Amino acid sequence: MLELKPIHMPDRIVPQVEEDRYGKFLITPLERGWGTTIGNSMRRALLSVIQGSAIVQVRIENVLHEFSTIRGVLEEVPQIILNLKKTRVKLLAPEPRTLYLHAKGKGEYYARDIEQNPEVEILTPDQHLFTITDGKASVNMEMVVDSGRGYVPAEQHKVPEAMIGTIFLDALFSPVLKVNFTVENTRVEQRTDYDQLTLEVWTDGSISPRDAVVQAATVLSKHIEKFIELGTPPEVKGVERVDEETLKLRDLLSRPIDELEISVRASHCLRDENIKTIGELVARTEREMLEIKNFGKKSLEELRKVLENIGLHFGMDVDRIMGVK
Repeated sequence: MLELKPIHMPDRIVPQVEEDRYGKFLITPLERGWGTTIGNSMRRALLSVIQGSAIVQVRIENVLHEFSTIRGVLEEVPQIILNLKKTRVKLLAPEPRTLYLHAKGKGEYYARDIEQNPEVEILTPDQHLFTITDGKASVNMEMVVDSGRGYVPAEQHKVPEAMIGTIFLDALFSPVLKVNFTVENTRVEQRTDYDQLTLEVWTDGSISPRDAVVQAATVLSKHIEKFIELGTPPEVKGVERVDEETLKLRDLLSRPIDELEISVRASHCLRDENIKTIGELVARTEREMLEIKNFGKKSLEELRKVLENIGLHFGMDVDRIMGVK
C-alpha cells in the first residue's frame, strides 16, 4: 500500500512591513497551489467581513433631494454627496451618531470643518467637501454615521420615519481599502516547487493591517470548522475533552472588548491599559480595575453590569477556563 507523505504546513508568517495603514506579510512554505487558494480566500474575507463605519445619510438645509443645487456653492449636491462618501470615519459608539457642519462665507470646506464629536473620528480630515463662492451664502448639514460590513446600497439605509430632505448614501463600510497577494516558488530541502505567499493589506487607519488579517483569518477558520464537524474526530490520548458550555465560554472570553456596549470613556481606559479581549478584562479584580488611570467607581459599576448581563464577573480564573496549564 502506498504511504502518503504528510502535507507540508507553513512554519512561519513574517510581517515584512507594518505601518498604521499598510502591512505586508509573508507566509511560507505552502504546498503547491495553496498560495493561490489561501491568498484568494484571505483577500475576499478581508474586503467583506471586517466591520467599519461610514456616513449613511445627510440632510442639507433648504435641499429637498439629491439632484438639487445650492445657491452660492460651486459644487452641485451630487458632487457633495460623492465627497461625503470619500470621507472616512471611525465610529467609537455602539449606535449611530450625528455629525454637524455649519459653513458660512467664501472659501473651501473640508472634512476637518465638521464639528468635533468625541464618539466619531474623522480619518480623512483633508477630504474636500464643497466650495462657497458667495460671501453671503451658507451651508448647514447634518450627517449620520453608522457601522456595517462591506458595501450597502442606499436603499437598504432608508427608514420610513426619515425627515423630508434626508438623502441616503451608498456606504462602503470596509476599513480595508485594498488587498493584493503574490505567489512565488520557494525551496524546501530538495524541492523548489513550494509556494511562498506575500499578502499586502491597505486600510483606512481605523484598524491596523495586522488586526484585519487576524479577524479575517478567524472568520475563515470558523467557516471551515463546520466541514470538520461532518466527521467524527477520533479520541486522542492527552487531548482535553471539553463540553459545549465551556467551549462557548472560551469563545466569549476570546472576543474583542469592542463587542461590549460600553461608554467611550470606559473604552478608552481599557485601550490605554492594553486590555483587548473580554478574557483579559474579567481576569482583573475590581481593585485592580480601580488602579487604572481615569477609571473610577462609575465606570466600574457600568462594566460590572455589562459583564453580569453576559454571565461574567471580575476576578475569574481565565487560565483554568481556557485550559492553560
